[in-house]
Amino acid sequence: MTSQAFVIRAARPEDCGEIARIIKELAAHQGLGHKETVAEEALREDAFRDDPYFRALVAEVPRDVNSPDSGTRLVGYAMYYFCYSPFVRRVMYLEDFYVEPAYRDRCGEQL
Repeated sequence: MTSQAFVIRAARPEDCGEIARIIKELAAHQGLGHKETVAEEALREDAFRDDPYFRALVAEVPRDVNSPDSGTRLVGYAMYYFCYSPFVRRVMYLEDFYVEPAYRDRCGEQL
C-alpha cells in the first residue's frame, strides 16, 4: 500500500509509452504475457486523431523520492469509446481498465 497522492486526468499523446507498459503488465496479470500487445505508436495514432477510436483516462502518482527520474509516473488507465445502440441510444463502453496492484486501494475506484 502507498500513501502517495494521485491525479486522474485525460490521457495525453506523451502518455502512450507508459500506457503501453501498463497494458503489458495487464497482459502478464491475465496470463497473456506471451501475447503481443498494442504498440505505443498505434495507441498515439488511434487515440489522438481528429476522430479517435478510443479515449483514455490515466492515474498518475509522483515518482519515488529515491528515483533518479523526477516528475510523475502512470499507475493505471481506463480505455473507453462511444457507440450507439438502437435501444438505448448513446453508450459509453469501458474497454479496458487496469491499476497497478500497489495503487488499487488508492485510485482504483476513482479511475
